[in-house]
Amino acid sequence: MKHTTLLVAGLAVLAPSIARADTFMELGGGLVLPVSDDDYTDAVEPSVGLAARIGGGGKIGGMFSVEWAPLDADNDVPFTTFSYNRFRLLGHVVVHHRLSPKAELAGRFGAGIDIVHSKAEVDIGQLHSEGSDSDVGLALEFAGGVWFGVGSGSTQVGVELAMPIGIHNSDPDTVDADHQRFDYTAFDIEILGGVRLRL
Repeated sequence: MKHTTLLVAGLAVLAPSIARADTFMELGGGLVLPVSDDDYTDAVEPSVGLAARIGGGGKIGGMFSVEWAPLDADNDVPFTTFSYNRFRLLGHVVVHHRLSPKAELAGRFGAGIDIVHSKAEVDIGQLHSEGSDSDVGLALEFAGGVWFGVGSGSTQVGVELAMPIGIHNSDPDTVDADHQRFDYTAFDIEILGGVRLRL
């Protein structure tokens, strides 16, 4: 968590850029495809994700984002059903490059926190038990895409390819439904679409 705090604090230096005239808000979502590591991909199937972002600046600026993914669990453990929710809070450095009056490239790098909440339910005959646990890890994200102006130009639609990374290293001494193991480095590929409003 110490490294996470330092990264977020460093990116927060960009906050003044959000107060500039080129402020924008984004809403987006798309497909989350787990690609690595084995501990992560064995537990999670392709899922959907949603994001809300606010940022500002010119060619180089800053942005903050909140992301949520109700991860589709791979429930192949006998008598046990898992469900996962992942929340990510990140600060980003954003770079824009104008291709034409109606199109621009955008790239970003973000860092912050990756929060995973897991719920487990065990059913064996008439016996039912359940529990939940959460873990906070380091979140990193690389993304790039193309945004196109529509209408008067204050609205843009875009497509992005992103790689979110989540690093967790919680491995409790006792393992039960309320003390679950979060020990993996998750790599995903996200295919996203979104709408950007320039304020």
